Amino acid sequence: MNIIHSSLNSDEFFRLSACTTAKEMRDLIQVTHEGTPKVNRAQNNSLIQEYETFRMKQRENIRDM
Repeated sequence: MNIIHSSLNSDEFFRLSACTTAKEMRDLIQVTHEGTPKVNRAQNNSLIQEYETFRMKQRENIRDM
């Protein structure tokens, strides 16, 4: 836990100061920076849908995209 604390900036340090285990700290850092699995799936689905519906508009060339 000391190693994790020493690598944090002041904002993250105060957010994690209530954690009692290193795993709890790790999990909170992961959710903070990566989001929950449900959020990740939603973002992935959104990006996939955006990719699949990507089309050129009329009178648009590759340079305009």
